[in-house]
Amino acid sequence: MARPPKNPDVFSSFVEHLAQAIAARMGGKTNGAAISTGKRRGPAAGKKLDMSCRVAGCKNQSKGPRFGFMCADHMKLPKKEQQAARDAWKAKHA
Repeated sequence: MARPPKNPDVFSSFVEHLAQAIAARMGGKTNGAAISTGKRRGPAAGKKLDMSCRVAGCKNQSKGPRFGFMCADHMKLPKKEQQAARDAWKAKHA
């Protein structure tokens, strides 16, 4: 069984030193905060996805981007009609 270190602050001081070295290499872009915030990045940062169904006049919630933003009722439509509905929605909201 491994013995615990005599000085428990050795590990935390090593981590702090490593974080400062990484921050120095990055040009000081961080101020001691965690690098990954777990938030979305890019132009859509801060915006919520529009989860409504892409078929005109449908008020149902879609199943999300994995299913092309179609609700359960409109997932039964042929693929060409689903794509036409997505294209019409995209043209209207562009």
